[in-house]
Amino acid sequence: MKGQGIMQIRHAGPVRVIALAALTLASVFVSAPSAAAADEHVRGVITVRNGATFTMQTEAAESLIVTLGDATRIKLTSGKHMSASELTPGLRIKVDGSFDDQHRLVADEIKFTRKDHKVAVAIKAGLTPTDAQVAANRVDLQKDAFALQQHAQALEAHVQTLHAHQEEITANDLKMVGTTGALGTRLDNLDDYNVVDTFIVYFKNGRSAVDVVYGRQLQDFAAKAKGLSGYKVQVQGYASAVGSRMRNERLSAGRADAVTAVLQQRGAIPPANMFAPAAMGISEQFAKNNTTQGQAENRRVIVTILQNKGISER
Repeated sequence: MKGQGIMQIRHAGPVRVIALAALTLASVFVSAPSAAAADEHVRGVITVRNGATFTMQTEAAESLIVTLGDATRIKLTSGKHMSASELTPGLRIKVDGSFDDQHRLVADEIKFTRKDHKVAVAIKAGLTPTDAQVAANRVDLQKDAFALQQHAQALEAHVQTLHAHQEEITANDLKMVGTTGALGTRLDNLDDYNVVDTFIVYFKNGRSAVDVVYGRQLQDFAAKAKGLSGYKVQVQGYASAVGSRMRNERLSAGRADAVTAVLQQRGAIPPANMFAPAAMGISEQFAKNNTTQGQAENRRVIVTILQNKGISER
């Protein structure tokens, strides 16, 4: 999923990153604590992501919970299919679906523009979108004067929601800062999961596309995960320390997203069973970069199957 680098998240901490997204969004729209209209076509901005659900702020300045299913279609407006991992706080989207009996919008299709995706990627990386991007979102989302008057209430609602999801956000951030040498140790230190198995996907120089040779292997690895109860899958992307840091951050994010897409689309891993893919950049190089072989070993994605300890230790 880049500016100052996603790896700086390990220093900033989860609340600071998500709070940044909230503050950025608060400048372009506000909300009142009312229920969204039962409209099957809703536009707005994602404020909080929580597994297979997320909270969005609609153009009508209302807070709405959206749920994802195995059949949910996620696309760019150009028609390109995208991974559920792209649905991050700060992304402006259009949702088509229907409301359930709890007034949650069950999404059939979610669309967003390439431009709005770039803004969300910047927010995820801990960066502030440019003034031009903020101005564009303000024009699109600021519908009436009443919404502006509710700014303080909207910000307070965002903060309360962030605190409610603090435990899961912290757990995901710990996985993002895991490294090759310490991956097993750090994941095992989490109270809820044990490491079951890992798989490594290697990439060509400057490329983020998954080689066809890994397609069947990733499907088999996904099948192994789905054969377990209480499982989760973690994906971490890396790059060799050759070239600019910014370019390597983009490559590591693209590689992690590409593997995640294969696991979800071909391996049928539900979004709820995957942690957000982590772009690790050039952190913890596996091999020395002064040889072609060493660089090849550093261009990798590590996929890890985790199982809930309450189940695996019975």
